Amino acid sequence: MSHSGWAKTITGYCEPLSLRAGETVKLKASSHDPGPAVLDLVQIVCGDPTSAGPGFHEIEKPSALPPTIKLSEHPLVSGSFAEIDLGGLAIKRRFKIDCYLQPTLPSCDQTALSIGDVASKEIAIQIRQGRFSFKYGGQRLTLLPSK
Repeated sequence: MSHSGWAKTITGYCEPLSLRAGETVKLKASSHDPGPAVLDLVQIVCGDPTSAGPGFHEIEKPSALPPTIKLSEHPLVSGSFAEIDLGGLAIKRRFKIDCYLQPTLPSCDQTALSIGDVASKEIAIQIRQGRFSFKYGGQRLTLLPSK
């Protein structure tokens, strides 16, 4: 099956990510182009579409799934992330967060870690123009490349 030239309009995931035989998996999907979508159950043999890899290959599997489903647009935050509610946390002396960051798209502006929101004094570690940047409220400190 060739996927070249397809515009990506559907984003989805399965929940839970792992299960045992006989358990139920739920499909969560959102479409930028709301309406009916064809539903196929496939076995992914290889998911590497790059020219360096063996190529994308999937096998359609028989199932009792409906042939089409109706999709609508649901906003979502894509990528790997965690969200922690710090409401009610009283910091009396010191607050420390250790994290290991390995941006996969360093050329794209992005936020790697954020505490608070824009209306408050947000603290953020961001990547701006390929450089790490620390933000506190309206202030920003950008690290320059080492020589």
